[in-house]
Amino acid sequence: MARFPITIKGFHKLEQELKHLKYVERLKITTDISTAREFGDLSENAEYKAAKERQLLNDKKFMT
Repeated sequence: MARFPITIKGFHKLEQELKHLKYVERLKITTDISTAREFGDLSENAEYKAAKERQLLNDKKFMT
């Protein structure tokens, strides 16, 4: 695995972004998924599909 030098300022910026993805975005997406489920049939639910896609993208950012 390659290593890249990073400044303290850059580290803190990445740390804040990670916290935002984990504690703000993830909770908002979870709420959006719950709300979309209330609309009924998930196979034709555009709001549900969009929220699940956002969840996937958020998790990819979180894991990299």
